Amino acid sequence: FKLLDDCFSCYKRTLLLSKNEKFFISDGKVNTWASVDRDYYYPLSDGEIEHIEIKCFPIKNLSKRIKSKEKVGQFEIYLAKRLLFSGNLYKL
Repeated sequence: FKLLDDCFSCYKRTLLLSKNEKFFISDGKVNTWASVDRDYYYPLSDGEIEHIEIKCFPIKNLSKRIKSKEKVGQFEIYLAKRLLFSGNLYKL
């Protein structure tokens, strides 16, 4: 059990992306605000949070008629250039 306790003491469950966070999405023609549909957590050790990178991409051919909660893009979360999560962004 000591090994398990040591692991849990070194890593903390860290919120990487909140469902309340807003992202500005643009394909050059259409602009909108978007968010994810849930919170994203990952166990990180001290100092790793500064190596987190979040990238957002619009879907092709964004329409001005997109309704709330429709997919408008995708996100990717990286830790030191290693992909941890990817998913959809939804119109607010």
